[in-house]
This record gives sequence, C-alpha cells and structure tokens, in this order.
Amino acid sequence: MHTLLLWGSIVICLAIVFSLQFRAFGTAEKERSPESIVSFFHTHEFAEKWQRNLIAIATSVPLCFIFVIVAEKSTKAGKTFVRDVLDTGPIDSELKNFLVTLLEFTPDYAFPFLVLLVSFLVFGAQLKFLYRYIEKGVVYSAGLSSKANNLIAEFSSILLDGTDYSIILETLERPRPNKLPLPEELEGVSNQSKLSFQLVHLAKRDTKTIGLRKALIAIAENRLTEIIDDKKRRKLEKKIYPEHDGSTLTSVQIGLFYVFASIVIFLIVCGLYIGIVPSLFKLFDGSNIVWPSYEEIDSLIDSLSLVVLATIVPMLFGILFLQRSSNGSGKAEARKHFVLFSAVFLLSLFVNFFHAAMTRILAMVGYLDSDKETRDVFIEFPEAFFIFSHSLIPSAAVLAVASVSKGKLLRQASIATAIAVVTVGHLLCYAVFELIAEKNWNFFWHQGLLGFVLSAASLILLLLFWRPSQAKVRTLST
Repeated sequence: MHTLLLWGSIVICLAIVFSLQFRAFGTAEKERSPESIVSFFHTHEFAEKWQRNLIAIATSVPLCFIFVIVAEKSTKAGKTFVRDVLDTGPIDSELKNFLVTLLEFTPDYAFPFLVLLVSFLVFGAQLKFLYRYIEKGVVYSAGLSSKANNLIAEFSSILLDGTDYSIILETLERPRPNKLPLPEELEGVSNQSKLSFQLVHLAKRDTKTIGLRKALIAIAENRLTEIIDDKKRRKLEKKIYPEHDGSTLTSVQIGLFYVFASIVIFLIVCGLYIGIVPSLFKLFDGSNIVWPSYEEIDSLIDSLSLVVLATIVPMLFGILFLQRSSNGSGKAEARKHFVLFSAVFLLSLFVNFFHAAMTRILAMVGYLDSDKETRDVFIEFPEAFFIFSHSLIPSAAVLAVASVSKGKLLRQASIATAIAVVTVGHLLCYAVFELIAEKNWNFFWHQGLLGFVLSAASLILLLLFWRPSQAKVRTLST
C-alpha cells in the first residue's frame, strides 16, 4: 500500500510538472532577428497544432524525468538531495527552517509533493531558465523554424518575380480595413523579407489547423489570383504545392524528430507502467487473481514487449496504410481491405509464433526454470489458440477504425473504438486461453489493463501528432 501511495503521489506531481511546462511552452519573449522571419512569431503561429504540442511534450520530458528519479528515491537519495539543497540553496532562513522541519515529518509517500514545493520555492527562476534553453534546443532540433523560413522565402520570391512589392502589398491590403503591420527591425530589409513577414502574419490564424503551406496557398487563391500569371502558377505548383493530396501514406507528416520524440514518450509510458503496476500486487495477494510483482519484473517486461510488437506495431501499420486504401468503392475497396487486414494478421501471427517458439526452445534447453509459467503456458492446442486469437486483435482494431471512421480516419470515435477492441480482445482471448489450458490464474485482468494502456498511449499519440490531411489541395488552375 505504501508503494502504491508513493507512485500515486509521483503521478499527481508529475502531472502538475508536465502541465506547467506544457502551458509555458512558447510564452517566452521572442528574440527577434531580421535573418529569421519566424523569430517574430510564436511557434503556434507558424507550425501546426500537433507539431507545437509534440515539441512542447518533448521539451517537458527532461525535467519530468529528473523529477521522477529524485521523487522515487525518497528514502535515500531523494531526501539527502533535498536536505543538501536546503543547506546550500539561496533561501530565507525562516523558510529554510520550515522546509527542514517539513522534511523530517513528511512520510515517504508524500515526499514528491515536498520535492515539488522545494523546486518552486528555491530554484523556480533557475528551472525556468533551464526550461527555456531546453525549449530552444528542441525547437532547433525539430527544424521547424528553418523549414518555415525556407518555405516562406521561396513563396515570396516566386510572387515577387516580375511583380512589384507595392502591387502585391496593395492587393493583400485591399479587403482589409487596416494596413499590414511591419516591425521596426524589418523596415530596412529587402522586399522579400517584408513580404514574408506580412504573409506569415496573414496566414497565422489558419496555420495551426491546416499548416503554413496550405495557409499560404489559401492566401494565393483568395487574394492574389489576379497577379499570378501562368509562369508563377507553374512555379507555385512545382515548388510550393505538396506533391500528394492526402490520399497516400506519404502525406502523413512524420519526420525523424517526431518519430524519435513519440517513441520516447511511448517508452516513458511503458516505464511508468512497469514501475507502478507491480505495486498493486499486495492488493491481489491472497486472492485468486495472479498479478505481476517486482520479483517477476522480467515476466512483466516480456508480456509488455509482446503486446507492443504483436499488437501495437501491426495495428499502427494497418491504420496508417488504411488511409491508402480508403479511396475505392465496392468490391475493389473490399479486396484492398482484405489484403490489408490479412497483412496485419500475418505480421502479428509471425511475432506471436516466434515468441512462442523461442519460449519453448529456451525451456527445452533449460534456460528457463521449470517453475516458470512460461514453460507451461503454451502447450499444444492452448498454445495454438493463444497465437491465433491474439493475432486477430490488431486486425480487429483496424477493422473497427475502418468501420467507424467512414472515410475520416483518426477521429476520436474511431480511436476510442480501437482502444476498446484491443482492451476487450486481450482480456477475452487470455480468459479463453486460461479456460482451455485449465489454468485458474485470472491473469486476463492484467492483460486487459496492459492492452488498454499501450493502445491508448500509442493511438492518442497518433491522434494528436500524426493526423493525415484529409483535405485535398486545390491548384490555382481550378
């Protein structure tokens, strides 16, 4: 119970730390430079919402990780660290005496709250300074600023080719009651830089929902059609317009940075699961429900890895490729879906079969002890049923997304349905497996929880950050 309370406190404080950092992202005063047009704007004004959110989460990870490490080591390193901080930190003597007294009487399970309090009172300014530098590093690594600067510079260059800046500005300001703003720092720069700033200013409202590229396209189509000749139209279509219209997988904007950041976030969820779930063991001790404990952490990691590789990865593969096969109709579309669902099933089947085979081989050569559950779990027909039934789960989740989405993938309803399918699927499949194998473990309750946490984490990341564009981009010739 003590461990459960400790991790409950850590989770609550971690949520507070993360929320404060997430809200603070992008609120610092901008370091405006004429060499970078987007430096005059906040991140959410030149990046899509999912991009801004993902970078904000990635920025929050380092300090959250440090907090968890210090707070979890409450009985040894944690309290020693806090005591040293109070002894050497720049803090008022009365407040210091209060915190020292509080430290002595704070139970271990409430220690994370004390860490949070000390961090704010003693090192609030330093942590804010550190967070700002982490934010700069993450934004720079993501390359959003450089990509946005290159895009808007190319767009402005094409518009100014053969057309005077004053004419473009007059055309842009025509439907507006006020003139377009221009910062003092940009008054002496080139017309291209001036136009770039004013275009981003016009596009920033729509950028967070449709992206900077499409927001610029909308400006060209709605306000600049009369000054765009055939030559400029061809250049825009070649240089500015996306090559794909959202109907293929390549339209899903997944850069290496976003893949890496999403994997890190998912691994943190897995780590928290491994750290927290075994603490519930005492709640089920003495009951007929088998629950993983810290002494069996290897088995828990093995189960978690199997669900990730055999369920989560094939499911994500199927959902992403489902977008590619959702434009047909009738028998042709049904055939494509059948091929896709079969591929997802076979991928999961291969992982489950390989895991079962390796488990059996390791047991046969004596690497696994005879009292290990893994030695008796997969036996003839129960083994075959486990492999086959669990391999159907990711295909069923993809089918649920296809049925609920009705052409609009990654909606909240379809994602919720997929999570429910994975959760119930793991619970029922393992329950039937135990029945067939004549094992009274009731381990299916844990498997259902494991399926829910992993599917929810992966699909929410997909929903928030890897949303494919559903809107087709019109060309200027239409």
